[in-house]
Amino acid sequence: MCARRSASISSQEQGATSMGLLVFRDTPDGRVYVGRIDSDSVAGATFQYDRNYLDEAQQADQLGISERLPLDLAPYDSGEAALFFSALLPDGEVMSELVRMYQVSRNDYLALLEQLGCESVGALTFMSERLNAREYVAQYEPLDKWTAESLVTTPVRTTAQIVSELRMSLPGAQSKVAWFLPEDLTASSAALNDWLVPKGTAPSTHIIKLSRKGEEDLVFNELVCSLLATACGIDAAEATLIEGLSGALAIKRYDRIWVGDQDDRRVLRLHQEDACQALGLPAHFKYQPDSIEQSYIKMIGALLDDTVEDPYAGKREFAKRLVFNYLIGNAEAHLRSISLLYNERWTGRRLAPLYGAICVPLTGYSSKMAFDIGKHRYLQDVDEQDLMAIPQELDIPVPVFEKVIQEVVEGLESFDPEGLSADATAMVDRILSNAEPRVAVAKRSMSL
Repeated sequence: MCARRSASISSQEQGATSMGLLVFRDTPDGRVYVGRIDSDSVAGATFQYDRNYLDEAQQADQLGISERLPLDLAPYDSGEAALFFSALLPDGEVMSELVRMYQVSRNDYLALLEQLGCESVGALTFMSERLNAREYVAQYEPLDKWTAESLVTTPVRTTAQIVSELRMSLPGAQSKVAWFLPEDLTASSAALNDWLVPKGTAPSTHIIKLSRKGEEDLVFNELVCSLLATACGIDAAEATLIEGLSGALAIKRYDRIWVGDQDDRRVLRLHQEDACQALGLPAHFKYQPDSIEQSYIKMIGALLDDTVEDPYAGKREFAKRLVFNYLIGNAEAHLRSISLLYNERWTGRRLAPLYGAICVPLTGYSSKMAFDIGKHRYLQDVDEQDLMAIPQELDIPVPVFEKVIQEVVEGLESFDPEGLSADATAMVDRILSNAEPRVAVAKRSMSL
């Protein structure tokens, strides 16, 4: 558990606030009040746990909302709070569109969370004191035809409009929304009119990723990489094409589960935080900057040692993902794609499933990875010695790591595309063909 840094602002020093944002979390027993974010012109935006919540959470031996925001009555200052809460917001083109719509600064995360905090990543819900309670009533509405068509023709603008209207906050640069399916339906069997749109504080069950017209290859790329990961024995989020919506991929949310008895079934939000949040790094440090010489792989290994219930299993799984990402060319596997997932009662964490892997060389973007493997950053430069630096940096036995390499290589080479569409099958061939020189490096590394 991260040691609590001394807060620089006391409750008395905060004075009159200009804005309050109430923070709630889902529990198996219902939504509970966690604390509040207060903003004023002197202290900025500070976060403080509610005393009653703090007492009950400590008695139950529960975790705080972040590794960097452990349970403590003293308020967290603006810098500490911003590193966690700002990372819940979208970025890229969608963020630019939202900033334009609301006429606020990109750095004003509190104003954006006030508008978008009903359905965020993890278990937290944000409610403004300035808005009517009716704004937060949970309900679901059918997906209308106009919205579906607009998501195909103008994904960025339509996504920004949707996340604004639904008060939804999903981090990442890609155009994405969140929809709901009843428990008896799967994304592979659902028709387009089966999908429902969550309103107010209603939870979603799937993330819907959207590609621009003419870039549908990205959908098949991510779909196939998800299937390949599963074939390699990696815990990966389930990805499915959406029937009737070209260029759309449904990702089943691993941070949402069904709970309750037969007569009272509901979706429970599970909490998670990404590695930048847990390490206390700004979101733009998801790609290793030159100013940080320490190995990101070693940093993640230490984080897993400190935070998850089974560090050895977590590090072995992370090692497998490092090998897999290298072999398939997922150069976009940055710190924000690595997350810690809380259990239902917030008493433990584990490494969250793999999410969003793609073969970057097929997209035309840079083969420069998010952080070094061994001494190299570019896919084509990584050699056998670089791969074999991984077990040392993660502090796992070399024979265990060699077994990890073997499992990934065998999973890729034995993958059977039977049952996939022609487009998906073609993508399998392209990804595996692109991976061949890196697979050869992996095979040679096991003989060192």
